[in-house]
Amino acid sequence: MKKGLLKAVAAVVVLMGILQCVEWIDTRLNYIVLEDHSNLEECAVRFLQNGEPVQVTLKLHSCVDLGDERFVLIDYLVGGEHQLGRIRMERGPNGRYKINSIGYGGGNFREGVVESGGEKYYLFGGRNTYFGIAEVKTVLDGREYTMKVPEGECFLVYTEIDPLTEARHSDSEKLRFYNGSGEDITTQVPWN
Repeated sequence: MKKGLLKAVAAVVVLMGILQCVEWIDTRLNYIVLEDHSNLEECAVRFLQNGEPVQVTLKLHSCVDLGDERFVLIDYLVGGEHQLGRIRMERGPNGRYKINSIGYGGGNFREGVVESGGEKYYLFGGRNTYFGIAEVKTVLDGREYTMKVPEGECFLVYTEIDPLTEARHSDSEKLRFYNGSGEDITTQVPWN
């Protein structure tokens, strides 16, 4: 009887060890972000390095949840140049997120239409340290959308848009920035 019990306990301990190893491997290889996001920066750096020994420096900013997806605005320093980027993660049934993509580029803003949970949204993120942007207005397929911008160094905001919208980006000629007094400051805000 004792031998059978010892074998069962040993089997459970071995199984638990195997499961922990599988979870560790899954987290390392698939860019799984823990529920508390304590490893988000580490996962994002590994994702951007893509196995290459490149020095990557990140600063995480605002995040937005749309359905089962989370978008995080980042400042990415590569080759001595600051790039503004956006991490796109998908929430799994266990509450953790998996990094699906990271896009970045030069300039002060990142924008575009995303689909999540069968809905379409316009995401707009950017730097705001020197600009004092309080509101952004944009036009997509002839319809105007307004987004309030919170105070801070950087921001990431969104608005739900018409699901029939075919545009992937706003018409930059019709994009407008306003300060807290409602004044149009578009000409004072450099895109790059």
